[in-house]
Amino acid sequence: AVVPMPESRERADVVILGGGLAGLTLALQLNDVNPELEIVILERRTFPAPEAAYKVGESTVEIGSHYLSQDLGLQEHLEKTQLRKFGLRFFFGAGLQADLSGADELGASDFLPAVSYQLDRGRLENDLVDALRERGVDVRDGCVVKRVATERHLPAREVHWASEDASGVLSGEWVIDASGRAGLLKQRMELGRPSGHEVNAAWFRLGTELDVEEWSGSRDWLNRCNGIPRQLSTNHLLGPGYWVWIIPLVDGRVSIGLVADPRNVPLDRFRDFQGLRKWAQTEQPRLASHLAAHADELMDYRFLRNFSYGCRQTFSNDGWGISGEAGVFPDPFYSPGTDFIAISNTLITSLVEGGRKDPMTALKAAVFDKVYQSFFA
Repeated sequence: AVVPMPESRERADVVILGGGLAGLTLALQLNDVNPELEIVILERRTFPAPEAAYKVGESTVEIGSHYLSQDLGLQEHLEKTQLRKFGLRFFFGAGLQADLSGADELGASDFLPAVSYQLDRGRLENDLVDALRERGVDVRDGCVVKRVATERHLPAREVHWASEDASGVLSGEWVIDASGRAGLLKQRMELGRPSGHEVNAAWFRLGTELDVEEWSGSRDWLNRCNGIPRQLSTNHLLGPGYWVWIIPLVDGRVSIGLVADPRNVPLDRFRDFQGLRKWAQTEQPRLASHLAAHADELMDYRFLRNFSYGCRQTFSNDGWGISGEAGVFPDPFYSPGTDFIAISNTLITSLVEGGRKDPMTALKAAVFDKVYQSFFA
């Protein structure tokens, strides 16, 4: 006979559902503000996460970069382990030019004062897990959240979880959903709503570099950036109803993605790597040639249909909150994705600091939600 696992009952100040970028950085921020907080992170995956073949989200812009480097104190770590970004760079009409210097280019010619980074998300998340465990934060991987009790009459939110060899109930003064697209609280509380932004995307990684400066022989064009390689930019190839991103990663790898309006480029045309290569032969021939030459370096390939979505409420004084992709998701151009994590985590930290019994917490939660929703809109 199968002997049922004994179910443990525990309590924590904050239970975070999900150990991706949103959940890990929130735990770090909460621990910085109050090291006495009992924080438990429940993550379905097992660590370490695979590097450079994990999920979209490598490029940051100013808000997210400031949050990671300054608010969380990770600047020195990022400088050592990730790539400094050479800003955003856009090429209009690149697909019509045999030499990339013939395209209209919009981009900086020197590093910008506001520092940003190109991130290997798998590497960063593994490093964050190590840092949190060193601080004594309880990061539990291989844990599946079975149910979350959100009834208002409960003195605390209850999270029912299970792993291969254990199960239990965690009572949290606060339960924060950082479960990504699973949106555990959003699904449980029926908070989802469409955004009206109906666009599709696909992305993949190659285990080799892609240097757009190899697509031109113009010495004047090559010298325009004062010796800083355009390869370090988030390079965009733009065309009617679509854009392609090219993002460098550490250790000589590259992330490439296509974002397309289905009225111009139906998803069926780039549902897999072969389809995207065939599409690129017409729209971006230089890119297509590179993909053909390095097809054996393909590390992964994923796509999302109608990736954007909203959420009716993300913060509450009733002991719960939603951060990052678990709530709203505007665009796979994930720079604002990290911005949204930075903002939602900071607002949640303020609510947790105030405490549920503080009469100002209800007002703060309402104001925070309106500000966050307006930013998303």
